[in-house]
Amino acid sequence: MCPIKHQCPDYYQVESPVDPVRDSLLELTEQATGEPRDICLYNSDKDTFDNGIAVIDYDNDVRATHTVNVVSARTTRQMRIMGTQASAEADMEEGIVKVWHRYSDQKDVHDLRELLDSGHGGADDRILLDFFRCCRAGDRPRSSWTEGRLNIQVGLAARQSADTGRPVTI
Repeated sequence: MCPIKHQCPDYYQVESPVDPVRDSLLELTEQATGEPRDICLYNSDKDTFDNGIAVIDYDNDVRATHTVNVVSARTTRQMRIMGTQASAEADMEEGIVKVWHRYSDQKDVHDLRELLDSGHGGADDRILLDFFRCCRAGDRPRSSWTEGRLNIQVGLAARQSADTGRPVTI
């Protein structure tokens, strides 16, 4: 039990008095991973991942970086893509995507605010709609199991690299 939970603006009650199913899932996850449910940002064991940078080098010479900071004054997600022909920036809090073209003065601005009403910038709703479409029509999903598995592998490799301080090859 945290002695300063009533004063700490970052305190989060892991167990829910109204959701025993969620609590059971958290307990099973704790047992399966060995990771405690205590998600304090400030404890000495540092059992939370509160910031980091992953650098991902793909076989096709594309390099991606993923920066995370969960102890921030803003709750947005920002994305930047730098290519040889254009660059793009997106801010999920603002709902705006800007694209700059390299060999011209052209700048495109896309307003996506109406798509951001649900979780994960609207992606949760679109994933569910795609799932239901596949169930009804027997179609293939927009993203395959292989793509989903690769995303998980990249995340787990980043975590392993952070834990060991060494690069991880997938």
